[in-house]
Amino acid sequence: MKPTREYIIERFSYFNKLCFAGRLTMPRIELSRSRRKLGQLEYKRRRKTFGGWENYDFTLRLSTLIDMEQSVVEDTLIHEMIHLYILSNNLEDSSSHGQLFRRMMEEINSRYGRHISISHRRSEQENEADEELREHIVCVSTFKDSRLCVTVSTKTALFSLWREMERLDCIREHKWYYTIDPYFNRYPRSRTLKFYKVDDPEALRKALETAGVLVKKGNQIMIE
Repeated sequence: MKPTREYIIERFSYFNKLCFAGRLTMPRIELSRSRRKLGQLEYKRRRKTFGGWENYDFTLRLSTLIDMEQSVVEDTLIHEMIHLYILSNNLEDSSSHGQLFRRMMEEINSRYGRHISISHRRSEQENEADEELREHIVCVSTFKDSRLCVTVSTKTALFSLWREMERLDCIREHKWYYTIDPYFNRYPRSRTLKFYKVDDPEALRKALETAGVLVKKGNQIMIE
């Protein structure tokens, strides 16, 4: 599912009563298209009149970029609600996900059968569901042992990775591409050489059908 603002507000109210004894004040609820953070809590800080600091003006965001299971949406929401509880009550913790956060998280998981975690790593299923069109600079390498691998470069690292790739004796063939195909959203962008094994060569071939081939001419790299 992809959460709506109305759904988040309804679930916030439900979990506020269930897990936090109704002690949380509803923050500003917004949706995002973040591919890095499924949930995020933003706030401001100000100095109190008689010393110390207080947190205020909270905004809770959940990403709608990918289609997630309902349980993942809810666990992400509760994760951010734990942050809200700690920050809105100006409680001390050892770090962002310190001892207090972990204690509250483990208590909620145990008592209500949740699976809240410190961070949510996107599963392969979620990566494949990411259909947003983004630019990718891709190198497809065939190793001498017949392994087929993909490397996705950041723009700033392209020249250095290109040179490194040319010096590797273990690679039989490599080719660079420019593409916006969502197939490559599953691979992280690298500033250093990282190879990701391709398990489905046919899916890769289809993804490259509309890609432009990159060539290096002197100090320039261009689409052929």
